[in-house]
Amino acid sequence: MQISPAAETDAAEDVPYAWRVFSVTSLGVILTGLNGSTLEIGLPSVARHFHATPTQASWVLLS
Repeated sequence: MQISPAAETDAAEDVPYAWRVFSVTSLGVILTGLNGSTLEIGLPSVARHFHATPTQASWVLLS
């Protein structure tokens, strides 16, 4: 079964906000990665401040 070019354009028109969905999802992935890297950088300072053991500090990364 072959798909006609008209059917391909109809499928693209079914999702008028495809680029917006893609942009918002991509932004969420980038911000999640940034949040994780920020926590990894600040974790030693937080652990020292609260006198946390390495095991307790690892729970912060898991949360």
